Amino acid sequence: MSRAAHLDSISGAIVPAGGVPPAGLPRQLGPVFLSFEAANYTKWAIYMRASLGRSGLLGHIDGTVAAAATDPAWTSDDYNVLNTLHAAIDEDVADMVLASHQTARQLWLAILELFSANKASKAIYLDNDFRQLVQGDMSITAYCRRQKQLSDALADNVSPVNNRALVLNTLRGLGPRFSSTATIISMTEPLPTFLRVRSMLLMEEMQQANAAANAASTALVAQARAPPPPTCTGTACRGDSSTSGKPKPA
Repeated sequence: MSRAAHLDSISGAIVPAGGVPPAGLPRQLGPVFLSFEAANYTKWAIYMRASLGRSGLLGHIDGTVAAAATDPAWTSDDYNVLNTLHAAIDEDVADMVLASHQTARQLWLAILELFSANKASKAIYLDNDFRQLVQGDMSITAYCRRQKQLSDALADNVSPVNNRALVLNTLRGLGPRFSSTATIISMTEPLPTFLRVRSMLLMEEMQQANAAANAASTALVAQARAPPPPTCTGTACRGDSSTSGKPKPA
């Protein structure tokens, strides 16, 4: 087997034959870090497959390359893949799946099994979180991201959420200031995609922020242009001591 890649000694990333390391593999640089808290197995697996596929090492996790422990080239590549997987998982996950003399394929399957266990029970709690999610003080970006995270987690647990359900759930949980936009979107047939809805809500959020900024600026300008209060110059304003305590003439 020819050497398809090697491990960069500084970054810890797999470097393909062309010499350019794929982005996001080292622990300190990875865009997706697998953890129980994030519940992001599907996203993580997508990144791992893309990175390893780019390096020509996907067969070490999907089983299309037969294990060859006596082949130094295969062994070196497998250790490279193992190192990449190790660098992309949280320590709590690692404690559950690591084993001695483990191949990359065995580790990959152990991670899959770990995140596939008790899917029905997980789906119940995730669905409850999904249905009760409201925007509160979150920005549209943060709110839509959380909607998608819960949707992906449900898909991981064999309870996929289709676009219509995701869009309607997003509209349901919006804050009062987006009620008009939510009504307009909900009456659109067919419903736009989730990404389109997110873009529409972001535009509305920006317009509201701009309107608030303009109103504040107008108020400041009006305050600055307001005439000063009239200046009192009479003795009564000065509190003249000569008249203090004396009765006013009839």
